[in-house]
Amino acid sequence: MKVSLVSRDISSRAVSALVALDQARFFRRRGDVVRVYLADPTGTAPEDVAELVTVVRLADLISGRDAHFRLSDLFVYHYCGHYSLLESIRGIERGLVIFCHHPLALPPPSADDTVREAYARDLEGLGLMHYADLCIADSTGERDQLTQQYGYAADRTYVLPPAGGQAEVGQTEARAADLLRY
Repeated sequence: MKVSLVSRDISSRAVSALVALDQARFFRRRGDVVRVYLADPTGTAPEDVAELVTVVRLADLISGRDAHFRLSDLFVYHYCGHYSLLESIRGIERGLVIFCHHPLALPPPSADDTVREAYARDLEGLGLMHYADLCIADSTGERDQLTQQYGYAADRTYVLPPAGGQAEVGQTEARAADLLRY
């Protein structure tokens, strides 16, 4: 299976970055052909997944120039705020598309207008989840927000907590495998 993971970044300690890395490793262990797409080359990927990382522009994905992306069977988008590559979700016409929602950090009350405007753009970006076949939330509270506040179908929204330790990794991977049977 060809898998395309799309993430804002994979070099930070942010939950979205850690989950994207875990997924890249999971799919590679299964024998799938995996690519991790990033718009920003900031930071470095861990050595064990560096060869899977491709830095691209949105135009590369939506034009079909990237053969792996164009021919993928599974697309997983990590959402922790809006970033340019998310827009490619609008044009996917094949395969299974999964939108992984990770909590957005609320701006502090003392935040300036620029920070509040960025948060508002991040909230608007959640509308892109409606292009996905399935949504995954990190918690039941996030799932409830996606279904109640943003209107995503409850029967297509799942909770898959980030793995916190080795014992939980197996459970998370088993749940991910169940979702792939969808």
